Amino acid sequence: MCRDEYYRVYIIFHLKKKLKVLDGMSIEASEIQQSNEMFAGRLTDEILESRTSTQYFNELQELDISSSKLRDFDDMFDESKFPNLRELNLSHNGFVTLKGFGYLPKLKILTVSANKLETLISSPNDDGYPKGLLGLTGLEVLDISYNNITDLYGLNFAPMKDLKILNASNNNITKLEHIDHLKDLREVDLSNNRIRQLESNSFSTSHQIACLRMEDNGLRNLTHIEKLSKLQFLFLSVNRIADFWEVEKLENCVKLMELNLISNPIFKKPMYRPSIIKRIPCLLILDGKEVSNEERDRVENIMIQEAKAAPMIHFSQFPNSKVPVKLNAVNFDGVFNNVKIFQDQPSPSVLGYRHNAGNSRGNGS
Repeated sequence: MCRDEYYRVYIIFHLKKKLKVLDGMSIEASEIQQSNEMFAGRLTDEILESRTSTQYFNELQELDISSSKLRDFDDMFDESKFPNLRELNLSHNGFVTLKGFGYLPKLKILTVSANKLETLISSPNDDGYPKGLLGLTGLEVLDISYNNITDLYGLNFAPMKDLKILNASNNNITKLEHIDHLKDLREVDLSNNRIRQLESNSFSTSHQIACLRMEDNGLRNLTHIEKLSKLQFLFLSVNRIADFWEVEKLENCVKLMELNLISNPIFKKPMYRPSIIKRIPCLLILDGKEVSNEERDRVENIMIQEAKAAPMIHFSQFPNSKVPVKLNAVNFDGVFNNVKIFQDQPSPSVLGYRHNAGNSRGNGS
């Protein structure tokens, strides 16, 4: 061990609180700084042994090294060292990349939440050996929430055909892209991001997504969600949905059972709840409150009464304008022969029109 290039720095790092002299030489401040830069936050076999109480990593199926102040685990996780690993929790550390992963085909659940990830991209080694997400071919649950990720670029290269749950909430994502090939997805959480609208390639009609969370994104419309014909649960609170016709876009989601639109502009509109229930009759829960049979009957009665209500007729007023008329020579002798008759006995049809028109104007005002 003494011949190892980093022997002295390694010993100083692990014993610096007690060690003053090593091999007859005083420990310098620069050596302590160098040891921190090289080994602080790096995952080592010693740390793994202390957390698992075993040296036989090949027997482990679950591993939790969360909240360990780690920032690097390069080349620690691959099939040769962890051939049976099924679940790995690396949350609440300081990792900035996933490139430390090798080939782990049996890993099913990966939690890397509350780290410092900015990207999901990891290039393979020069020999083509898969790194990062490229080697996690059997993954079913991926939690990358509470990081600094701005997009999901990288997922489109990952051969995770069995991925069922994706949690990318509480990041800085502005566009929902690169998941259209993940056909087996069942649950997607993108809450607390910056997705203002969905793209035409955000979802595919072949997606199996049953639960979608997009709370607190500033989402303005629901275009393209109608592609999710298997959708059952949709959570959209704290967005900017303002109009009922946006909700009508969900009519193709015939299996939708729960919808949440709390803290959207539409939530404050008159007749909000009856209008939503009318447009999505399959709903069982709206804004966390059950839609009872009694409420459904009330909504139906309201709609029947609205349909029976007589429409109001509005009469437009003719413009009071003068139109010039050119008169030719006319013989009026016959016209005025019966003037007295009209004065003494007004025409019933003219009176009837004036009377009815008066009443109609009165009703229309």
